[in-house]
Amino acid sequence: MKTQELGDLELYLIYQYKEKWEESWAPLQGESLTSLLTVVSQELIDHALIGLTSPLVKALGIPPVGALRKIPNPKCYRRDLCPFYSNVTCKPTHPKLSWCFEPDGIEDPLARTLGYDLIKLWRESVYVLVVKHES
Repeated sequence: MKTQELGDLELYLIYQYKEKWEESWAPLQGESLTSLLTVVSQELIDHALIGLTSPLVKALGIPPVGALRKIPNPKCYRRDLCPFYSNVTCKPTHPKLSWCFEPDGIEDPLARTLGYDLIKLWRESVYVLVVKHES
C-alpha cells in the first residue's frame, strides 16, 4: 500500500469476526506473541484503500523491527533438541535465523508454526494487522 506518510507499506491482514480470528490464524490467537499486533477496524482499512492513509499510519503501532525486539520470549522452543541450535543465531532478530526456529512459550505445535510465520513476516518488514469486523 502506498502512503504519503511512510511511502510503500507491506501489510498482512488477519481478519477477526466478532471475537474469533480467521480459521487459518485462529490457533495463534491469545498467545503472548500476538500482543504485539495492531488491531484496526475494517473502516480504517477501507479508507486506506481509497487513499486516506493517514489514520491507518497513525494506528500502526510499533514497526515490524520493533515487534521483533519486543517478542516476549525470544528463545527457540527446540533449543534442547535441535542439532542446529546456537545461542547466538537462534534469535528472531539475528540475520541468520535458522529455518527450524520455533518461538518458545507456545505449547500448541500449530500455533508455534504460525508464530514463526508471524516472525518471518516481521523480518520481511511487513506490518501484520488484525482487522476487526463488527458483524
